[in-house]
Order: sequence, then C-alpha cells, then structure tokens
Amino acid sequence: MAVLMTAQLPGATQEMMDGLRPLLEQIRAAKGFVVHANGPVPGGWRVTEVWDSQADFESWFEANVKPAFPEGAPLPSITFDELSD
Repeated sequence: MAVLMTAQLPGATQEMMDGLRPLLEQIRAAKGFVVHANGPVPGGWRVTEVWDSQADFESWFEANVKPAFPEGAPLPSITFDELSD
C-alpha cells in the first residue's frame, strides 16, 4: 500500500539540505518512489514523499540517506501514513 512519509529534521538548514541534493537525482530511480517535496518549518526542515510501500522507502533510506547524512547531525524523525487509492 502506498505511504506518505514525513520526516522532521530539527535544526536543519538550507545549506544542509543543499548538501543532500545529489540524493534527489538518485531518488527518482529508486524502486517504489513516487514524489518528493521539502521545505523549511519553524525550528528545522520537513521532507514529505510518497512511496509505493514503507519497505521501499526504508530500503532506500538505509542504503542512500543514512550514509550521506552529515556527521553528528541527528537523524530525522520519520512517520508514515497509509494512502488510499
């Protein structure tokens, strides 16, 4: 089932997100990826994505995002909501 992934990144900045920009090119080819959006929120940054499944997102995140995350930066708080057709 398709999911909406929402990640909250406390303290994240435009510069930090710009550093992760190369991942956006890779994500388009990721299994199960549908759409990505992100932007500033009070106290940090929010990323939202739609994936075919939570497992597809988690596989991509573990292989691509975690290794690219800035050292010492806290990992995002991630939630998932199931989407209906």
